[in-house]
Amino acid sequence: MTKQMLEARQQMVLRKAQLLLDTCEREQRAPTEEEEKAHGESLKELEAIGQRLERLTDDETMTEKINALSGDKRIVTSVGNGRATRAPRSWGEALITDPGFAEFIKRGGHRLAGGSAWTSPTVELTATVLTEGPGSGGALVIPDYQRTIHSGPILPVVVADLFMPGTTNSNMVPVMLEQSFTNAADAVAEGAAKPESELIFSQKNEPVRKLAHWIPVTEELMDDQPAVASYVNSRLQYGLQRKEDQQLLFGSGVAPQLEGLLVRSGLGAPIARVDPATNSDVILQQITTLESTTGLTVSAIVLNPLAWGSIVGTKTTEGTYVGGGPFTEMPRRTLWGREVALTDQLTATEGVVGAFRQAGQLFRHGGIKMAATNAHSDFFITNKIAVRCEERFALAVYRPEAFAKVTALTTA
Repeated sequence: MTKQMLEARQQMVLRKAQLLLDTCEREQRAPTEEEEKAHGESLKELEAIGQRLERLTDDETMTEKINALSGDKRIVTSVGNGRATRAPRSWGEALITDPGFAEFIKRGGHRLAGGSAWTSPTVELTATVLTEGPGSGGALVIPDYQRTIHSGPILPVVVADLFMPGTTNSNMVPVMLEQSFTNAADAVAEGAAKPESELIFSQKNEPVRKLAHWIPVTEELMDDQPAVASYVNSRLQYGLQRKEDQQLLFGSGVAPQLEGLLVRSGLGAPIARVDPATNSDVILQQITTLESTTGLTVSAIVLNPLAWGSIVGTKTTEGTYVGGGPFTEMPRRTLWGREVALTDQLTATEGVVGAFRQAGQLFRHGGIKMAATNAHSDFFITNKIAVRCEERFALAVYRPEAFAKVTALTTA
């Protein structure tokens, strides 16, 4: 990972840890055993990220070696997220923090006889090459080039953040699912036999799935406009996370796809909005239904931005905005005390209500990984680079009945 990616991951883990503490404070309760375990894992990951960030400050020597391989000795400035970062040389620094690539260099894999092409692991796919030509990226190099790249609107990637976090080092995660619970608890006289309750589990194996894609980029483009290198990396990661949202909700479960939340059996019954009820009304109805039938606490609501716009645009009969109006600062998105996550992976008239923190868990096999090579196809002789981005993860849904849809929502 680059320093920028590590810092982004650090902020995400901090946000998850704080959300857990906020939830416990809001519900006026102590953390559960699972929540304490998840919080401990977050603290460990934050410590590991901090150590890696410290090591990155001493990586200039290794960066110089990689730049020597690419033939570029010039020091350039990389700009990402609107601020300058330590000057990388060419595209070498994009790889320097990847553990697999670092090990490749350590083994001397780049010192092949006869100057043969070197490579880190890659995938064989096809894509349109990003170049400076008019049919691709266009002439990005101009005399007074402004280094900041302005992208189009980007919707937040949110679904993965709602589930309880977890990690795995395997390709399969066996989970125990509660099938039934017969509660025989009752008042007992002194010396009398105690009633026996019954709790039945079944095991389900959740496979670890992989998401990946890559893009070819010319060395000239990466060298001439260093901001492009950071931008390409961020867009690769963003594209991966967008697909992650889709898989977590709607993955078919047929290999290599993940089994998404909404295709699983046993979900709670959907509730449709009926006039004159509002979106907020039907969501509250679903919250109370799920909590009364499962005994679990609904922690989040997932909506399309258009459905959310209808909610925040609600007015009183006098025409006053209920939520504060267009000139107030946007508060943290909550509805009925639950976090609201937005994604356009849902249709505009549907939403998902669920006990994400208690009834589901997302297991990650490492983080998002970046790698590059010039050994694909004729890339070595045409000065192109294949930049790859991938991740592995598994979704466990312990109580499917703790999740349900709301439908027939109105839109902004």
